[in-house]
Amino acid sequence: MDISMEKDRNMKEVKFNSKDILSQKQENVQIIKAENVQPQQVRETLNKHLLLLHRTAKPVAIQETVADSFHGGVAFKNDINFIPAGADSTCEWKEPLSFLRVELDPQTVKEIADKENLSSRLDLSYYLRNQDYKMQQLFLWLSEEVEQGNP
Repeated sequence: MDISMEKDRNMKEVKFNSKDILSQKQENVQIIKAENVQPQQVRETLNKHLLLLHRTAKPVAIQETVADSFHGGVAFKNDINFIPAGADSTCEWKEPLSFLRVELDPQTVKEIADKENLSSRLDLSYYLRNQDYKMQQLFLWLSEEVEQGNP
């Protein structure tokens, strides 16, 4: 699996154990389910919108920087992050981390928003570690579809 991330002296490309990755890629969306990703520090400039659902059973201390804004804290199971395409982000954690990552093509999101007359209300500001039951459920349904091999 290829997740491109900028490298500098202290930051590396995220390393996944291939047996713990379940990935489904369509033209406009990629879904990655990762279990027990080892502690590390990563940096990336996103070319797609990122939605991430934390799935680690116990709380994990995490430090994130998005768009030059630092956010230290604790990620709890079912916390959701959204980081828009084009944003620079870093993330560091010191315990194994599990998550479901959904990458969305920004042009497709824009086209859908335009079609549904939602462009004026579309907020693409980042947020970290929010709880949203409906989004959690959508993530879980996506995860089940990927596990069953359904596109």
